[in-house]
Amino acid sequence: MDLLVCNNSVHVMISLGDWRKGMENVLMVKEDDMNPQQYLLQIISPNCASPETELYDELSECYKERIVLSSGRCIAKAMGRYNNISGSSNNAGPSASWSKDVDVVQALGVSGSLQEVTKWIDRIRPGHWPTKELLSEARDCMCFLVPVGHPFSKTKHIEWRLSPNLIERNLMFNLNVTQIKCYIVLKMIKKSLFNSVVDDGITSFHCKTVLFYTLERTPLHFWKEQNLAFLVKQCLHTLKRMLKIGLCPHYIISGVNLFEGKLSRVQCRKLHTYVMKLLRNDLDELVKIGIDNLGDRLMSFEKIRRDFGLSRDMLNACIVKKLDYDRISYRFYSTNSLFEFRNKPVNVVLHELVVALHALMAYRNGSALESRVSSEISRDLLISIASVQSSIRIENVTPLLPCILECFKCGLQTDVASSRLKLASILLCSGHLDSAAYVLKDVKRRMSLKGAKFICRCRRGHEEDKTLLGFARFTPLSDTNIVLCVRFSRQELHCVPPILLFEMKRGITEDDIKERNLGKNIYMEDASVDAGVFLYYLQYLTYGGLKNREQAEMAYVALQEYIIEHEQNMYHTETGLNLLGHCAEMECDFEMAADMFRKSVEIFPTNNAAHWHILRCSDRYSL
Repeated sequence: MDLLVCNNSVHVMISLGDWRKGMENVLMVKEDDMNPQQYLLQIISPNCASPETELYDELSECYKERIVLSSGRCIAKAMGRYNNISGSSNNAGPSASWSKDVDVVQALGVSGSLQEVTKWIDRIRPGHWPTKELLSEARDCMCFLVPVGHPFSKTKHIEWRLSPNLIERNLMFNLNVTQIKCYIVLKMIKKSLFNSVVDDGITSFHCKTVLFYTLERTPLHFWKEQNLAFLVKQCLHTLKRMLKIGLCPHYIISGVNLFEGKLSRVQCRKLHTYVMKLLRNDLDELVKIGIDNLGDRLMSFEKIRRDFGLSRDMLNACIVKKLDYDRISYRFYSTNSLFEFRNKPVNVVLHELVVALHALMAYRNGSALESRVSSEISRDLLISIASVQSSIRIENVTPLLPCILECFKCGLQTDVASSRLKLASILLCSGHLDSAAYVLKDVKRRMSLKGAKFICRCRRGHEEDKTLLGFARFTPLSDTNIVLCVRFSRQELHCVPPILLFEMKRGITEDDIKERNLGKNIYMEDASVDAGVFLYYLQYLTYGGLKNREQAEMAYVALQEYIIEHEQNMYHTETGLNLLGHCAEMECDFEMAADMFRKSVEIFPTNNAAHWHILRCSDRYSL
């Protein structure tokens, strides 16, 4: 962990005109033979704008008739403090801390217009980056002076290094996902490959600098995920050119060679030869990277590609599909983790949903990733808000408001069916049977389209083939072909057919409760059902309410056929069997109802609402 602590009690001046009475003032001074990034800090009197002529305290030192603040003594004082507190201390460059896992840099802030930063902002650039907005923000960013001298300087013990840390931070925060991935891969290469050639000669800061220069020179349209390998190569070509001439220029402060004190000329030539070999062999050396088992994973990808005859494009498509699948299936958890619904009043939950939705609006105009994620989660929240509001109004026997339907309209694109099925259930429970029938007909049409892929956000049901080869059979996933299971929280209980309320109270015995884990608790007190099952169940209820016996019977048969056909790969199988059993019960086929409830219990013996149905119906027929 890296910490930068800014000491605001010391006022750093660029010129004597910046002097402040009553403060500890220091003036930035540069000697003719000093490195462009280094400064001396001359101590100025707190009473008048003139230099101190005597040693100020134990941190001051006399140099060429100047009283200066000693960087070396500041570090020594910090080391002594950490020794007294924890019994140990560590020092690396400008950092001093009590642990090898923590780097603490005590810095002094510099406000105002620095010529080094102004020169960087005004220089001519070949490409699209940094943007004008970033450069404009850089003018207002504070810089820092950190207590470390140039490694080859005779006065390094009193020198302070200028660090445009906040500008670099803004540049990093502006990167898109592909650019961040490129940086991470460079750091992996540095740690797993370069360190074996030149020890710790290449640092993360070198990787960041190489990325910045590559960003400047590479057109924006190349920075896409499918081009990641090409972009890593571009960064390595940038590094290769730097190694060839033995110069890695600081990205912001001109005249600074970041290789000085890190890599000798011999090491530069040695690493240059290695990078050339790496590029010549098409990055094959990456299989040696042990971090996150990246090397093994790359080898396994290559093995899958060879064994099953997949081209590189096909393998890349499989990876994209798997990532999309994981993103969609885990989105439920990211949304659900915002709230602990179970024990909260409905008005509190509704307020929290609205607050969260407003908070997400701030990210709609952010980066491409922020915009995409906020848009997806916003749709989920809009559906939840509309459903909770509907439950309140149905409970109070008041009409649904137009704003509720507007929320559904904005949030329907979560997937093919789940949000539309929620809307149909609300229309059914509020007595709008014709509208419910219309929506259900539309859902059935959408679900019958070729390539629809069922995904369970609660992941209760069969285990799918999650290997890369398994995803080769997938069509590309999008909002137009994924079908999510349908989930209702207790705050939506008036939006569901009454039989599903039993699903919100699955535990009968203490053993049921003990059998649960954290993952199961997420859905144990909710009602979740496979979208296909819910479609036909709602159609059966809706057409029954409309006295359309023919359509109701067709829905009943379709539900039976769906469960038989999908029993091995259906989500929430026990709930599907319970709903089929309830339909059989309404058809007065009590024997079939009993069979469905028993089969449900056989599949999931604990935490199953079928136990309630068996108890409920025991006085009607023998189970």
